Amino acid sequence: MKLLVLFLLVSSTSASNVDYTSEEVAVRFLEEYDRESLRLANAATVAAWNYKTNITEHNAKLSQDANQRVRLWILYKMNFKIIC
Repeated sequence: MKLLVLFLLVSSTSASNVDYTSEEVAVRFLEEYDRESLRLANAATVAAWNYKTNITEHNAKLSQDANQRVRLWILYKMNFKIIC
């Protein structure tokens, strides 16, 4: 639930004074997306591995939370792209 609230707060911000047509902005967007997506995907993979090798409620929660962070990041970046 906290992640959903954070996502809604972040996605409601606006950056209307930025020129989103430049190549430099596109490159920065892709670099950030790549860096953060890989970090989140790695964390989700580690959490899933921990759960699959040690099945506990705690590890299940950690795995679900990590997957939720990946989903929210992708949704946030997709929303950013559509707004631009």
